[in-house]
Amino acid sequence: MKKICFADSDPLDEDKYLDSKGMFTNSSSDDASDYDTAPPPIKKMPNKLPTYDGVFLVGVSQRKVPYHISLAYDDTISEEKMFSMAMHTCRVACIALDIARGHPIMPVMNKMLSSDCIKKLHNMWVMVGEHLRELNDPILNFEVCRLPVNPHLVNGIMVEPTHFEGVVRMTTGYEQYWTSLSLKYKRGEWICTYADIG
Repeated sequence: MKKICFADSDPLDEDKYLDSKGMFTNSSSDDASDYDTAPPPIKKMPNKLPTYDGVFLVGVSQRKVPYHISLAYDDTISEEKMFSMAMHTCRVACIALDIARGHPIMPVMNKMLSSDCIKKLHNMWVMVGEHLRELNDPILNFEVCRLPVNPHLVNGIMVEPTHFEGVVRMTTGYEQYWTSLSLKYKRGEWICTYADIG
């Protein structure tokens, strides 16, 4: 049987691919126009998309919570609307964490979160509650389930005029949480359709 050397089975004669200057050439065509094809045009975006920064007050202590919201498209939205959006996102995040900690589901929650979102948060509580019972740690149980939620930061992006994505940093005692939210504008209200707490 003849041994085949794959390295030599299709030898490359570099000389026929190099021009007089030692540059590689296109052997399939000698037409110089093949090298003059321009790249597709690039759509110019605005130099800087709008961003909104501010603070709002929470709790009896009137503690300041900073927020930063940016737009993924070129538009102008009033500072008042972005302020309201930041506060609404903060409220939704606090409600989502309360549901995930086993707090009763109040009627107002059904107006701010979709039924599917509430169901998933409740399922999360079922698993968390079972784990806490196994740990049998009263102090941890108190911190996780009973202490009030304290928001510290709201960061978000308006993906579309009817779609907002945000993340909120919160604490309950020494426990820290980051809540990711997706809100959709439906029937004149911003409804949370997705919440992830970690």
